[in-house]
Amino acid sequence: MKKNYASKHYLLVVIFSMFISLLSGQYKEGVIRIKLKETKAVLISQAKLTTSAKGYAMIGDSALDAAMQRCKATDMKRVFRPGGKFEAKHRKHGLHLWYEITFDKNVPIESALKSFQGIQDISVLEPVHEKIKIGGDPIPVEVASLNSPANDTFYDYQWHYENTGSNSGNGGGGTVDADIDLPEAWTIETGNPDVIVAVIDGGIDVSHEDLATNMWVNAGEIAGNGIDDDGNGYVDDVNGYGFGDSSGTIGASNHGTHVGGTVAAVTNNNVGVAGVAGGNGSGDGVRMMSCATFGSVTNAGFDEAFVYAADNGAVIAQNSWGYIQAGVFDQSVLDAIDYFIAEAGYDAAGNAIGPMQGGIVIFAAGNDGTDDEWYPGYYDAVMAVGSTDNNDNASSFSNRGDWVDIAAPGSTIVSTYPNNGYAYNSGTSMACPHVSGVAALIVSQYAGNITPTEVWSRLVNSTDPLSFDYLGSGRLNAFASLEAVGEPIFPDPNKTYYIDNPRWDVRLGADGSQDAFTTSRNTTGDSVEWTITPSPTEGYYYIDCVGGGNAPRIRTDLSQFADMQSTNSAGTWTRWSLTDVGNGEYQLTTLKTSDYMRMRVNSTGQVETVTTGFNGNWTRFVFVEAGTNSASATARTNNRNDLISAATDTKVEDSNTKTLLYPIPAIDYLNVAVDEKTDYSKVEIVDWSGMALKVDPVMDGNNMKIDVSRLPKGVHFLRLTDSKGASKVVRFIR
Repeated sequence: MKKNYASKHYLLVVIFSMFISLLSGQYKEGVIRIKLKETKAVLISQAKLTTSAKGYAMIGDSALDAAMQRCKATDMKRVFRPGGKFEAKHRKHGLHLWYEITFDKNVPIESALKSFQGIQDISVLEPVHEKIKIGGDPIPVEVASLNSPANDTFYDYQWHYENTGSNSGNGGGGTVDADIDLPEAWTIETGNPDVIVAVIDGGIDVSHEDLATNMWVNAGEIAGNGIDDDGNGYVDDVNGYGFGDSSGTIGASNHGTHVGGTVAAVTNNNVGVAGVAGGNGSGDGVRMMSCATFGSVTNAGFDEAFVYAADNGAVIAQNSWGYIQAGVFDQSVLDAIDYFIAEAGYDAAGNAIGPMQGGIVIFAAGNDGTDDEWYPGYYDAVMAVGSTDNNDNASSFSNRGDWVDIAAPGSTIVSTYPNNGYAYNSGTSMACPHVSGVAALIVSQYAGNITPTEVWSRLVNSTDPLSFDYLGSGRLNAFASLEAVGEPIFPDPNKTYYIDNPRWDVRLGADGSQDAFTTSRNTTGDSVEWTITPSPTEGYYYIDCVGGGNAPRIRTDLSQFADMQSTNSAGTWTRWSLTDVGNGEYQLTTLKTSDYMRMRVNSTGQVETVTTGFNGNWTRFVFVEAGTNSASATARTNNRNDLISAATDTKVEDSNTKTLLYPIPAIDYLNVAVDEKTDYSKVEIVDWSGMALKVDPVMDGNNMKIDVSRLPKGVHFLRLTDSKGASKVVRFIR
């Protein structure tokens, strides 16, 4: 669990009226920052900066002037420049209180800080810590012929999207499916131009052949006229802003261009690589705003960049940078992050605009291979991303620990490079944009109906498990994060339904052998008997053909997603996703293109038809309410009331957590037998999207009684968190 030490430090500011940041880190010479109290900031904003006889800066305040004389200061200016039409919002968050003092570089930082120590009108006093881009040295990509789902030249090199175990290039030869399931995710969403991702990094090559189409364009700005046309406080900021160089011109950097390509290089355009949210080749990818804090001359604006991004429409902030040393941070940067999280998706007047209200900030965890407190990723308000390789092992360089939230592929990643180039690179810098890209897909899919909290939950609660627990919840899974949380397939789960005429076509292998799915033990398509059986410990209902044979088995949690057990030698489960195909019909399609089952349902959610993909024929598979059109059916009931009454007294012990639950399925109350030695400080019920509802159980000795009467029928998760922050999750059916 992350510990928000930054907030604790800020509390010290309030108590002692002074806070000096840790001095053990490396920091920029000749500059410090102060945060003034409101009354003093008002006076300073009205004062004029002058110069003393010795050439040092003066602002007309005796205490501040004396301090600036002692450290030989030459300038005092606002950290966050006047915000133009956004100034009122900036002031609401206290950004106008921050000032930067520039002084003689021969004066030690410690001496400069001491010069301002004790001034009662200063609430925060800190140096500016140096930042670094988190990544290694790029390796050029050599062109080879390939045959892949996307037509981008180097798509097959991008094992991190679809790992076949034999991909081309340096990342080939990994473990099958040690990837983010991106082709499957693309069947649901490829991106939306209304979604803007701020890439806070070195500059993106905005004219790159594989990036230019997906660059954000400030429609209110006229390039090159030297005027702030849109009144946002920045001049000529057409594709973003060069904070390091203090210029509207974005200088292309190796690192920023590589990161940007993973987020949203144009997909399916017969050029280069595919981006996670790069669209389908028709110019419909998400848009990238380049906030170039690493400039050609200096590095600057790491705080201002977040404010700029929020004010200009970004709702996702991608960050593959950090501090040189663990345990240090700039409070001004954390304040700016808080601003982005609160104000993204709102205009200058505070009106909701864009695809999401509020922002999500995503950071690379760092490449030091330690579990130290590496900010800004360690900050509780941001999502920290660790790195895995093509075998789903932790990358050796990845920082780790209970403050890392999620992992993504970061070893030997191919992406864009300046001057229409392409290169490999490794680092948590490369892992992070995978998560930002998938976040952009989620916002694209649910635009106008999603919150940052829900985006966070979908990312971390849909991961594929790893064999270790120090890189967050698991490895990113793009497809799973996009799955809808649907209503039950059955129109009314309290009624009895028959499964009518489930006839399955046979798919044959090249040698004529049976390969996957078979008929329901007859060739005429007549109705056969099927049963529905609850499995309380798993939270599933199983649908089986009476007589068994080679008929496939269906497993469902009564949501809009179901699994089908293949009858091939692997016996694996495949998952269907729901797609609107028009005319009041929906189609359920398998996750993997190598699977052959495909299903369609009508507008009420009933399963309509099914095919194996071998001959393309559709056969009937319909849930029919008992007593209507059921003359030929002999299927058994799935009447859930019958199931509940039969299981009321059942006590089930969850095999993973050793937690005893009853009754299963629950009706009005769920009883949980708990260890009397464990103090559970938080009890929550969590749905499929990861949204949590805090509940107040009634304790009776070692029994915890929870009211579940208002929960919808279906599968839920009970999360128990003890006083030390350790949690366990138990699945149950109501």
